[in-house]
Amino acid sequence: VIFNFRGCGDSDGDFDMLGWTRDLEVVLDHVLNTPHIDPSRLFVLGFSGGGAASIYVAAQTQQVYGLAVAGTPAHFRIFKKDPREILEDFRERGIIRNRDFPADASRWIKGFEEIEPCRWIAQFKGQHLLIMHGDADELIPLEHARALFDAAPKGMTELSIVPEGGHRLRLNPLCINLLREWLGKTLGWRR
Repeated sequence: VIFNFRGCGDSDGDFDMLGWTRDLEVVLDHVLNTPHIDPSRLFVLGFSGGGAASIYVAAQTQQVYGLAVAGTPAHFRIFKKDPREILEDFRERGIIRNRDFPADASRWIKGFEEIEPCRWIAQFKGQHLLIMHGDADELIPLEHARALFDAAPKGMTELSIVPEGGHRLRLNPLCINLLREWLGKTLGWRR
């Protein structure tokens, strides 16, 4: 299943990290209640902020067997700035569309603090975890991937650095091939 979180692409709504976790929970519920799905082998893949939402949700449930995140921030310290400045930036980017959103800016900011990926990744309950990051990411420094890796459960976590990979790794053919190989390996696919 591929989908856009609220405030992104063709989805309605406004960018809200806690809202993104609810979006993902609804999608996972739908997938798990779809015929012919093996609920014991559910994988989640998230890019950037979607990776942050994925880490948080995967830490809350036993149902995620494998998790891959790419270009994901370890923390949201950037949100220590003035909330009005952040909101204006997101309005200019088009991910906050409603001028009256959020009703409470400090509560909205606390949502980012609540799902901080470095805080939750150690609580991942699945069997396989992949952290990918581009070494040329212009938005999230590579140190974030290393911090996530250091905080993640040992023995199941892999770190993969994509050479010359920028932030939009979902558009990078090497990243997609590395993900395909990782999925094949973890699921025991043979070529």
